[in-house]
Amino acid sequence: MCGPREGEASRHAVASRLRACLRPGSRRARHLTASRVAVHGEHGPSVTPNPPSTDPRMSYHPRARTLLWIALGIAALLCVGPLVHGPPTPFGVWTQSLFLGTGVRWEDAYSALGSPEASLPRDPRQREHLLLALGKTEGEPPNSLAIGPRLHPPGTLAHLRYETFDATGARIDTWKVRALVPPLPDFSGQSRSLVRPTCPDVCRKELARRGGVLLIGSGDAGLAAEWVLRMPLAEPVDLGPRPLATRDLFASTPHRVFIESQRVGERNLLRPARVLVTLLEVCPARVRVGEVTRVQFQSGAIVPIPSGFETERWVQLEGCEALANPAAENQRAGTPQGTPAAAAPMPETRGD
Repeated sequence: MCGPREGEASRHAVASRLRACLRPGSRRARHLTASRVAVHGEHGPSVTPNPPSTDPRMSYHPRARTLLWIALGIAALLCVGPLVHGPPTPFGVWTQSLFLGTGVRWEDAYSALGSPEASLPRDPRQREHLLLALGKTEGEPPNSLAIGPRLHPPGTLAHLRYETFDATGARIDTWKVRALVPPLPDFSGQSRSLVRPTCPDVCRKELARRGGVLLIGSGDAGLAAEWVLRMPLAEPVDLGPRPLATRDLFASTPHRVFIESQRVGERNLLRPARVLVTLLEVCPARVRVGEVTRVQFQSGAIVPIPSGFETERWVQLEGCEALANPAAENQRAGTPQGTPAAAAPMPETRGD
């Protein structure tokens, strides 16, 4: 019998006995050779596949592995796609907010709110023709304004001074107004409620970090924005006798001017008989819409269960800290160079 006997404790003795058992021609060697021929055949090993492994870690089906890779690919597209091509869905916005720093997605306000300024033709001649046509639909240009090219870029925060005079040239009133030109579309008129007058926590942090101000409107310059963008600085423009309404960027009510007819002796005179406007200063502002998306959870649930996405948007103006100060009075700007010309009597209107 091959193998160690009882009492053989020496390693060398065991090894010597095993070598004797496996010596060519021994009974143990003949038994191993017969077993090898029965399994593999006389001409070499057979091509019979190995028996399946019983290890549970190796029992994945090839189809299951393929489905796993497909699921991982779809998940990668959902997560990486919005970061590259923009977030068209609330999930994409939330994904971008999750991976990109502060979680705020920024977009130019004129593009986000659908302003005509963002869809002008690229051809310079067609662009100029369309701008003049749009300007005339808002109001005819002043007679004393030489219509030339735009002197100020769109998105300019303009500071204007208005003065009204009577038929004798005496000043009736003067006031100043700040307005964004061209104005942004009405925030509340958006079908998706793009912006809100409230400012969430992330909005307040961004305003403080960038030195911006929250906008709830654009103000009203009192005349078509196209003519304001073509007005030179510190040169009074005569608007003639006309009714108008202005509203400061941060004012809640407008400043209105009405034309009245006063009878002086045998004449009917207009009051005010003349309106002058002067562009005091401009500031090329950066106006953007900030957007942040959060996951909402069902209230009252013991385990947090997502119920949808909540998106908050706001409009902020940056780059004009001194001029765009809500606490500043309308009279903060200094007197521009040049003195308004003396008011000439306007044509009188005769009564019936």
